[in-house]
Amino acid sequence: MTLVKKYKAAVSLRNVQVEAHRGFSGTISEEQLREWETMCQAWYEEPYPKEQSENPFRVEGAGLSKPQARKELADEEESRLKAGGVAHHSMSRPECLGLGLELEEEQRRLKKIAKKVASAARAAKLALAGPGGWEKEFQLLQPQDIRSYTGPEQMKQGPGCHGTAKDNAEPSTDLGALMPALNDEMNLLPEA
Repeated sequence: MTLVKKYKAAVSLRNVQVEAHRGFSGTISEEQLREWETMCQAWYEEPYPKEQSENPFRVEGAGLSKPQARKELADEEESRLKAGGVAHHSMSRPECLGLGLELEEEQRRLKKIAKKVASAARAAKLALAGPGGWEKEFQLLQPQDIRSYTGPEQMKQGPGCHGTAKDNAEPSTDLGALMPALNDEMNLLPEA
């Protein structure tokens, strides 16, 4: 990655962080915000190892286990229904949230596996190819590098432009003659 690309990525990330801070700052009181910023400033100014000031980024005891979170959500749903709330679907909100979180977790896990498999497949292909001069010319092909592929069979054309006799001096008005060419071009009719 070139220095310019790194700079652009850093500026982009900085902008995201500034917006996140604005959003965070808007959700808490001014007093809490000042207290947190003071904690951050003390943390940044303290030399390493940071033993004197409290870490403003660590939250003690705020994490819930999955069973605790599910129980809390189920209790909320139960109290909402007891208070006259209506269940619009057979699946409750906590169940839906739980399944959504499980789906996200599974997608992250599968993405990690896919990266490992792709890396192993690439290594196996390179091992099969063996060492050689091609290694100096080899560049890793990324998905964004591939625009399109037209094989030789797609490049073959029938008579005229795409088989529709468009290059004749007189255009044909006989649809019966054009239908086989149109069918080949657009796959309009099922094969017999």
